[in-house]
Amino acid sequence: LTSSDATYTFAGQDTSGKVRIVAATGCKIKLASGFKLDLTKFTYYSANDAPKASPISLSTTDTVSVEALGAADLRAGNGGAGIRVTEGQSLILLPSSTSRMFVLGNVGAGIGGGYSENCGNIEIRGGQLYAQSLGDGSGIGDGGNAHAASYYSKITIGMSAHVEALGSANGPGIGMTSYSVSYMDILITGGATVVASGGGRSAGIGVAWRSEG
Repeated sequence: LTSSDATYTFAGQDTSGKVRIVAATGCKIKLASGFKLDLTKFTYYSANDAPKASPISLSTTDTVSVEALGAADLRAGNGGAGIRVTEGQSLILLPSSTSRMFVLGNVGAGIGGGYSENCGNIEIRGGQLYAQSLGDGSGIGDGGNAHAASYYSKITIGMSAHVEALGSANGPGIGMTSYSVSYMDILITGGATVVASGGGRSAGIGVAWRSEG
């Protein structure tokens, strides 16, 4: 997608494939109501291949904005994040006021790093978001088995957003996973409502068992 002045909308349901968007800086990406990608049966066991199991994966250090116009359902395959945003990358998620998004990570975060990856900068502006991880990932934040981070990351939830985040076995609802050493700010502002639950011995918001930050 080469035009920075156009708005691109993706619609439909696909339970077997993956969308890869290569966009110029300034492109506006929208997910139409009912957009669905389910890769939960899409299996990778190699850490190097893990990002391939993410329904949406950023591949640029430019800030990317994604708008959800209605219900959206993104479910990762093994090792993937629902929306993969790794350290050094930035995502602004813009759900509409009536949008209800569900994102599921599978060893990776619901939104954030895939398997063995730290998260980047994530900003959620409004709407209703349900983020969950299976297998050591955080609902929003680091993926399972994340390493020592090289970048300072920030997670911001605002503009009256309602966010529910659920971590898995050793992952927090929002934050750092087990054994991770991260540099992360978590900011909840602008009338946002957050319900966050950690799995195992992890915090709802903050650190996991044996993580530092």
